Amino acid sequence: MGLRAVIILLCVGLAVAVNRPPKMVKHPEIDIWYKPGEAVEIACIAEGIPNPIYRWKRNGIDLNLSGNDARVVQLGTLGTLVFNKPEPNDEGIFQCFADNGYGIAASVRVNFREAKLARFHIQERKVITVAAGDSMTLQCKPPQSLPPADIYWVIKGSDNRRQAVTLDKRVDIDFEGHLRISNVKKSDEQEIQVQVNGSTEKKHAAAELWTSPSDQVFKKGTTVRLRCIFSGNPTPEVYWSKINGSFPDRMAIADWGKELRISDVQMEDAGQYQCMGLNVLSLSNLTKVFDVNIESAPEWEKEPEDQDKSEGEIATFICKAKGVPDPVYDWFINGVPLSYSPSTENVWDHPRIYNNPRFHKIGHNNIALINLTLADHMSIQCNASNKHGYVFSNVYLNVINQAPEIEQEPPDSIKVAESQSVIIPCIVRGKPDPLIEWYRYTTLITGGRFKILPSGSLKISNVTVADAGKYHCKASNKFGVVKSAKVCSVQVKRKTRIEQFPEDLVVKAGFDAKFTCSGSTDFNEARNMVVTWEKDDKPVASTENRMKQNFWDNSLTISGTIVRDSGVYTCVISNGLDTDRAHAFLTVKARPNPPTSVEIYRCPNWDNKAELRWTKGIANNEPVTYFIIQYSTTFNPDRWVSAVAVDYTENTATIDLSPWVNYSFRVIAHNQIGLSAPSKQTLTICRTNPTVPFKNPANVKSIRNRRNKLKIEWSPMNQMEHNGAGFKYLVSYQRQGDPMKTILLNDWRNNSVEVDATEPYYPYQVKIQAKNIMGNSSAKVDNFTLYSYEDVPLGRVSGLVVSNISSTSATITFSWDDLWLEKKGQTASVRGEFKGFRIQYWVDGQQKRTFREDDLPVSLLYPVDWKPDGQTTLVKTNYKMKNLPPFSTVKLRICIVNTVLHR
Repeated sequence: MGLRAVIILLCVGLAVAVNRPPKMVKHPEIDIWYKPGEAVEIACIAEGIPNPIYRWKRNGIDLNLSGNDARVVQLGTLGTLVFNKPEPNDEGIFQCFADNGYGIAASVRVNFREAKLARFHIQERKVITVAAGDSMTLQCKPPQSLPPADIYWVIKGSDNRRQAVTLDKRVDIDFEGHLRISNVKKSDEQEIQVQVNGSTEKKHAAAELWTSPSDQVFKKGTTVRLRCIFSGNPTPEVYWSKINGSFPDRMAIADWGKELRISDVQMEDAGQYQCMGLNVLSLSNLTKVFDVNIESAPEWEKEPEDQDKSEGEIATFICKAKGVPDPVYDWFINGVPLSYSPSTENVWDHPRIYNNPRFHKIGHNNIALINLTLADHMSIQCNASNKHGYVFSNVYLNVINQAPEIEQEPPDSIKVAESQSVIIPCIVRGKPDPLIEWYRYTTLITGGRFKILPSGSLKISNVTVADAGKYHCKASNKFGVVKSAKVCSVQVKRKTRIEQFPEDLVVKAGFDAKFTCSGSTDFNEARNMVVTWEKDDKPVASTENRMKQNFWDNSLTISGTIVRDSGVYTCVISNGLDTDRAHAFLTVKARPNPPTSVEIYRCPNWDNKAELRWTKGIANNEPVTYFIIQYSTTFNPDRWVSAVAVDYTENTATIDLSPWVNYSFRVIAHNQIGLSAPSKQTLTICRTNPTVPFKNPANVKSIRNRRNKLKIEWSPMNQMEHNGAGFKYLVSYQRQGDPMKTILLNDWRNNSVEVDATEPYYPYQVKIQAKNIMGNSSAKVDNFTLYSYEDVPLGRVSGLVVSNISSTSATITFSWDDLWLEKKGQTASVRGEFKGFRIQYWVDGQQKRTFREDDLPVSLLYPVDWKPDGQTTLVKTNYKMKNLPPFSTVKLRICIVNTVLHR
């Protein structure tokens, strides 16, 4: 009889328990908003063996679905509740429970609320009066809303249709819903429907109109939004910075610079941030500092896990979370709170918990049940919460006795490359956890590079050729022993290696870049070897037209490189067993990006110097060497003039300006590749004050081609040289022996004037001075001697002799008066500036066909050995005429040449 009892107990011990407490696989959302009459569901799905039965609690009381006439139903075998026609009185805190007799799983609690949006309170419409250029705020008192509503401002158009108010840098909405206008314009009377007084806008320096609270707490993972709205005319620019730190990569500036956003905010983002508002009238920086504090909802550090245990073992559940402030922990057994005071509905009434020396609660984070029995199956819940939220975990404890079983046998064979790791599967289950052993042939494997994983599989690290062989596994616990039915043959292959490594490349943008790479692998795996390329750890897309792999030599060519092609390129050689990788850097150098945020932060009042600053652009892998500051003016807005160049270390510059000019500026960066595109021009204009002209017209001369005229000509002064309005030229001239006469020219484009002259090539004293409404120029006025028109010369040569006649040449000799080179002679005989002689000759009777001319300039008229004798002014000149027609009678004449005429 005793032997029979032992056999029965053994059979019970070997029975495999297939039952498992339930576990939630789909929780409902924590907050669900509904509209009465519109269908909505609260999800709840659990799994377990056997399948669980669901029940719901509303506000802690069991929910009875009967009597709802299908208005509220539960979906089939699932726990999901469907409200086909929800009503206002359906609101409440809902929780789902799943019970299969081996435990009770619980869902998160659901805040089920009716969405409400009340109507605006009707107020008497008032017309607001404001001066043009002043700031204005339109208040908004939004109605009650659950959840909080988004706020928009609209106007009613001429067709009675509502349209949104246009928001921009000048007009915006603060976080409270009020409409803020930095400076009011006359056009706002139609857009926003206010009464604007005055047609001339007042100018104001930047001032604070509305800002976010200065001390705020944000929840980790949410988006920080800080906003600064400044009044002022012109509309202020807003700049942001972090005090004693830099912005995170998740920072963005939005809404025309007025809002700072940090998405997915982290604890390290806490600190002080500030905004600064500026316009051209600001005398100092206007700043607002924000203290940003970051707290967090609980996050798991150690989440409880499902546990399958055997009789006599210990089950420990650890529930640990972090958060700011520190979380508070609540434990539940089968959905019932675990408390220290027994009650009729308390989990302590459970015989395995209440007064059970095997159950232990260790601090807030740990519960344990020792010396487990088969009856100790249950569901366990842990909730860690603070004011920002909670994390909730639902796990089970299942106690079973099970002899070892091999769920997955090792494969027949495995191929692995040397130096790689390999896992030989042998998935084992059993309770208590079986002891797993592995054998190579008949030798037990222990330690070193060999590790038995919790699943039972064998991991071999840094495989060598000596590891090849046949492997099998064995599992045992107190209920039995099992050996794998299959033996795995491990084949070790030669390692894949890269032998030709890609090299780093530096190219100019627009040129091609080519990487080459080759390698080797095990002979038997060579047909499987492939070469691929990656850029920045991502495969090079086959659809990328500019990046092509040549499969003949496995090279990668990047055509027409651009800056963003720069990065790490990786050659990857694989045969399906192992992989080798080699990296190379591509640096694409290009012209720098243009500077940004160019602004005038000082426009002169008296010293005619402007100061600019800007933000440097991206250098594009080639350092910037210098910046060029250019200006344009309202005189010539499409023409940009380079004013000054500054070193690459600078982001400010001082520019000398001319009086009475409206300037705009832009900045260009230069590196060794070339010049950047110009920056955007400054949004504001720098205007300088007027003064008298600093100079007078240059290149003053006479043009002597008009008979009976003195024509005076000069280079006109451009508008940059006027220095003020009402610019004019004062042209004064005087004939010797006559009084000085003055002509006033009002058009600055004029570059000449003509006056009557009775004698040719007669000297006049001429002065030209610039003036404007501020007065005459401050420069010295030069006195020029200019001559009137030139006329036909009266002088003649003498003593003409022809000698040394040959078949094609002859020499002529003639005399002329040296006095013609003097002003007296030029006036009386040459009647112009003496330039020399022109010799004209032709064949007698054939003048029209054979006419030719030779010019003799003054520099060639004197004989080499000529010296004045002090008795005569005549000069004898020789000239050899060449290329004459042979056997011909040639006629000639000698003409005196001045600037415009000859005789």
